Amino acid sequence: MSFDINFLNRVPVWAAAVAVGMLAWGLPGAAQEGSRTEAVRVIKLDTKRLRSPEFSGVTTDSRARSSTANEWIRLTIEFETRNGKNVSVDGRTTYQDEISVEWNILVPRRGDKDVLMHRTVTYLDVADRTGSHYIDMYLRPSFLNRYISKNVNPNDVKVFVQFKINGRTVDKFQSDSDRIRWWEKEPPQVTLMEEVFTRAETPFAPVDYDFYENAKAAERR
Repeated sequence: MSFDINFLNRVPVWAAAVAVGMLAWGLPGAAQEGSRTEAVRVIKLDTKRLRSPEFSGVTTDSRARSSTANEWIRLTIEFETRNGKNVSVDGRTTYQDEISVEWNILVPRRGDKDVLMHRTVTYLDVADRTGSHYIDMYLRPSFLNRYISKNVNPNDVKVFVQFKINGRTVDKFQSDSDRIRWWEKEPPQVTLMEEVFTRAETPFAPVDYDFYENAKAAERR
């Protein structure tokens, strides 16, 4: 398609505006850029201490019981996803093929360097539907007891996440109001560790399975 820019000088202003608008509508990525189908909105973060789940009838030792000395920290993100219609042309629910979430978690320590952890997890087939979605990550008890504190407050854990679709950031969430970009810190400012686990890597994997989004299998250690 060709367009004569001198045409604008020969027509009223309102007509030129209409012509340019129609041209932009026909160009790939022009009008569509402002109405992408990918959309995510993070609603909130919930942090909680909890014991490992106990399954009736599968304990082999009567001494094997969870205690408050062996509690996990669970970090749960609630979010919404929208494609603008919630249904496709043929009336079926539409899906985001993949949503990648970059988790950045900072655990403060008294008298020592804070522990910073990074983990990227991709979630599959996330439905564009009314209502919330949930994803979660875990900090294991032995790590907390050894390197942090047996009485660590889950509300002291800082979280920064970025949601990406097709490599494009669609939403961000920071749990604290710190203006310092702590998730970009490097040693010796912080201690880097790989101690954040997906649900599939914990004993919580079969619990409320359908309530949480499914992580990509290739990223499960």
